[in-house]
Amino acid sequence: MQRIIYADELILINTIMTFIMLLTTRQFSVVKPSAGRLISASFIGGFYSLILLAPKMPVYLMLLTRTLMSLSIVILAFPSPVLRKTLKSALLFISVNYLYCGVCYAVLRITGSELLQVNNGFAYYHIGAGAFVAASAGLYCVIAILKKAFFKPLQNDLIYDLELVYEDRQVKLQALMDSGNQLVDMYTHKPVIVIAPEISDRIIGYKSSADIRGSMEKGDPEVKFRLLPVSCVNASVLLPAFTATKAVVSLDDRKKVIEAPSLAVSDDSLGEDRYQALIGATALR
Repeated sequence: MQRIIYADELILINTIMTFIMLLTTRQFSVVKPSAGRLISASFIGGFYSLILLAPKMPVYLMLLTRTLMSLSIVILAFPSPVLRKTLKSALLFISVNYLYCGVCYAVLRITGSELLQVNNGFAYYHIGAGAFVAASAGLYCVIAILKKAFFKPLQNDLIYDLELVYEDRQVKLQALMDSGNQLVDMYTHKPVIVIAPEISDRIIGYKSSADIRGSMEKGDPEVKFRLLPVSCVNASVLLPAFTATKAVVSLDDRKKVIEAPSLAVSDDSLGEDRYQALIGATALR
């Protein structure tokens, strides 16, 4: 019996499958990309499935191309300047791939569908596309429900996406919810966000709080600073602060815009690659 494989159906199913797997990966990743970025990355997985129709490759070449494909998807879907985060996202995505492969095999056995072709690490099943996608979408829903029920983090362990805007400059970073940071600027009555020195350098060109204090002592710096008493984590110090245009704090689909927040420049790099700022509950009310 001749086996007929439709390329458009192959691309469509694998694009949808890649998107569902990326959604699952986003559930557990500290990087929270937009749906548009996930959709764009999904097309890589969809078109890569055409390798099923290519001449059979040696195992080493198949593993190399599959690895490059996975890394391309992760880099596009979960962009991060930190290599460690990219590697974590890649390992998470690969783990999700194995999980969904197990589900596909289970659906195959339950429905009694025929395995039509296996080539270059891809398999093609004689199964309705609707049932295939529905099973995968159902698994995603189950995973999302279980995550909310059993893996809900404490509020002070949450890592938020943060975008800081100062005049015509924008900086994107990640911020830790610090339960010890309840500070409100005594001058502006706005929430205070503590930022690492490298973020200060990117926003206003000052690489440390010492540089800022030196500028203040010389008189009339370009940026209007003030000293604020800040208590966070295990320290209580006077930190130089300035007023930003706005801050956008987001987690999953939740987003809050803070107009004219105060940014206090820390003396250390805070959480290094995990987070570069501290926000308090007052910033999210």
